[in-house]
Amino acid sequence: MEQSLIMKKIFGTISTYEFDGVILGRKEADKNFLYSLLSYSSFDEFHIFLLEPSRKQYFIDHTRTIVKEFGLENKLKFFDIYDLVTCIKTCNYTVFHCNHLQMDSIFALRNNLHPKPLFPITGFTHTLINYQQSINLFHNLIYRPKPFDCIICSSTAGEQVIQKAFNHLSNQFGKSFGQAIPYEGKTRIIPIGVATSLPRIPDAKMQLGLPEQTKVILCLGRISFLTKMDLQPLLLVFSKIARLLPETLLIIAGGIAKGDEGCLDYLKILSLQYGIENNIIVKTNVSDDEKQLLYSASDIYVSPSDHTQETFGVTIIEAMAAGLPVVATDWNGYKDLIVEGETGFRIPTYWTQEDYEFCKAMPLTDAFSYQLNQQLVIDLDIFEQKLLYLLNNPDEVRRMGNKGKTTAAQKYNWQNIIQQHEELWSSLKEEAIQYHNDDKDHFFIGYPVTEVFSHYSTRNLDYSDYEEISLTPYALEALTKSHDLIISPPLRNYLKPDIINKIVLGLNENQRPKLLLEEIEKTYQKAIIVFNVQWLLKKGILKI
Repeated sequence: MEQSLIMKKIFGTISTYEFDGVILGRKEADKNFLYSLLSYSSFDEFHIFLLEPSRKQYFIDHTRTIVKEFGLENKLKFFDIYDLVTCIKTCNYTVFHCNHLQMDSIFALRNNLHPKPLFPITGFTHTLINYQQSINLFHNLIYRPKPFDCIICSSTAGEQVIQKAFNHLSNQFGKSFGQAIPYEGKTRIIPIGVATSLPRIPDAKMQLGLPEQTKVILCLGRISFLTKMDLQPLLLVFSKIARLLPETLLIIAGGIAKGDEGCLDYLKILSLQYGIENNIIVKTNVSDDEKQLLYSASDIYVSPSDHTQETFGVTIIEAMAAGLPVVATDWNGYKDLIVEGETGFRIPTYWTQEDYEFCKAMPLTDAFSYQLNQQLVIDLDIFEQKLLYLLNNPDEVRRMGNKGKTTAAQKYNWQNIIQQHEELWSSLKEEAIQYHNDDKDHFFIGYPVTEVFSHYSTRNLDYSDYEEISLTPYALEALTKSHDLIISPPLRNYLKPDIINKIVLGLNENQRPKLLLEEIEKTYQKAIIVFNVQWLLKKGILKI
């Protein structure tokens, strides 16, 4: 890397961003975080490491508008994942950020490569219940984050889960191996942002074919009883309301992921059983424009979440930004979002603490999480009372809606959220610069594959063996006939044409292999050179 990068503010990340497909909360939050980071942050460069080089064009296609609008053409830089080692050694990152909790590999690389100065690594909480997240948290313990590393939590509830989980995992490790491993990094709360400037559509009800006097209750989110929320309590409460206020309509809208299609049949059966089939509309996989139309057409927003995977609640802030009062469960990150009696109401919930033996016996799969969440009880009487209160008091609907709209604009606009991230990253970077590193190698759970499997082959080549490479008759014939090398599609993004051309053309001009390799080493890591040379040997182009 160039020395000129040292003084720059550089943001690094491994891209796992998804920009299309079914609208899901986490995916939308990650996408909008990235767009806002590119739009509002003060970084000089963004280093995007690609797990698959073919994803570069996908990333460019979905960020093209922002890149052009903010003049980021020279700031956005893409790297193959294999370049990560070199970049960690030579780039003075302001921060390396993960949009998840799978931070262990970055901890391991930085802690064993000893870059100077050091840089902070941050991750972000989304779903915290599944078995993989337990593994991620445990790995984050044993890979020993530094005091200037940080897990950013979207809510107080999420931060408490992280802290309790680390304490539990650390104590369990201590019981098994005689010494606990404390989490030495930080946790901080920074909420997820939303777009707070979208105008309300005046004739939204008419566009949906609804009479203007219809009172609309909206529930928007992924439609999945297994991984989101059980909607039966909502339908039961609404059936009582519909009998009292027949012109009230419930709209349930959201993405349907593969495997959740049965939820639609279940909703249909419930609506028939409760006699509300004419008072309910279900819309699936709505677009952003349709979502804004639904918010604009609605009077009240509800979210009876009962799932432990929920740590924030983006749709609650979106609804507030749209000027809707919110009635939601007093559960998870919702506790941070709704000011009781000011921006909406929180419905009491009742759970049990008698599940630990059950938990130890089963992995935290979606089905297991569903069983746990079926034990969460929502106070249906209070749920009904609060909805009826709002439906019968339009002045309160306006007051709470206006309060929510102001709150969303002040606390959850993306520009403010990105500023909070930058302030945190700057303080962590200052701490990293001051940190005294012992330069000792740290634990790494991986192993060198070619060493562990070294006995498989007849012979293991050393790098020095490449000093004896030469072109095969097949290669010389191909050069004479100007044949192109045929490369299988999976390898097109990993082979380096520059290396291949220098070796093949250089050897054809009788250059010494050792000098050729030394010249190539000025630009490429030995591991990359080895990969390309071995491929040329494998394909019968080179011989030793």
